Amino acid sequence: MADPTTNLVFTAAEDVRRVTRLICVLYPVFALALYLLIEWEDDKPWAIKFVVASVAYALAGALYLLVVPRRPTREFLARNGWRPASARLIGSTLEVDDPQVRHLRLTFVPRAHRLVIARTGRVWLVGPDAGGRVAVRVEGSHAVHPVRRADGTGASRTERLGDGATVTRLTARRLASTPVLTVSAMGLGYAAVSVNFTAPLFGTLVSCAVMTLFWSVAVIYQWQWCRLPALINAGEWVRAEIQLAPWTAQRNQIASAHGHIRLADGTILAISMRAAKVDLLGTILESGVLWVAGEPQPGRTVAVGFPGYPQLAVAKIAAYG
Repeated sequence: MADPTTNLVFTAAEDVRRVTRLICVLYPVFALALYLLIEWEDDKPWAIKFVVASVAYALAGALYLLVVPRRPTREFLARNGWRPASARLIGSTLEVDDPQVRHLRLTFVPRAHRLVIARTGRVWLVGPDAGGRVAVRVEGSHAVHPVRRADGTGASRTERLGDGATVTRLTARRLASTPVLTVSAMGLGYAAVSVNFTAPLFGTLVSCAVMTLFWSVAVIYQWQWCRLPALINAGEWVRAEIQLAPWTAQRNQIASAHGHIRLADGTILAISMRAAKVDLLGTILESGVLWVAGEPQPGRTVAVGFPGYPQLAVAKIAAYG
């Protein structure tokens, strides 16, 4: 693996696939066991709902595993280093100057990362392995993106370059939508299953509310990301040197970190980030700098990151010492 941060990001991404495989296996087993243990009667709609929900989640997981391409294995990445290549983005296809691959389909690469490729004109590749799997990294990010090989570009439109502000804005919107989509998918998904069966309306509403509340608490620190689209417009980006205390990554690629920043005039301020992506924290560790949107002042909540790259977080500024 190229560096500790890439290792953390890769591990978290593989954990998603591992958990999804478990869902595909365990949920149908659970549904079958419930089917065999429960005598189906009209007065037990809750049992039907659990069975249908279990099968639905298993099918959704199977669809994810089938559609999203796999990354090369950890062993393959360890044996084969990342190699730089010039690249040109044409629609959703990447044309690279590489002896092993020529065209790559970037279907599952976020648009902010694609715009970075269009602007910089380069990527880092590994693969293909024995299974034909290829992974891509872009400048300014440790994310390992799985991509598919393509026969040709299939398009004649070169991706518009855009500017750094566009990448930052897209990243802010994507992060802001994450907790909303997570809670909505779980709450509304459960509601969609519930309303198809004869269950008391009040009980259905209560169960959906409980499910929504549970997931709202589960992503409680991510709700602050909803402020990012506004915080990135607080003012000019200010460069600061930063030193962080040791932090521990969670399974979802998020960590809580704190430390202090030093501004150009020598002012030292304390900074804390309750929900920062491991990708961002790794970049901070490597560079020793951070950019703050607007004037850093004690008591302010600000957007921090690297403008022009898909790296953002919400931070709280306080007096140091």
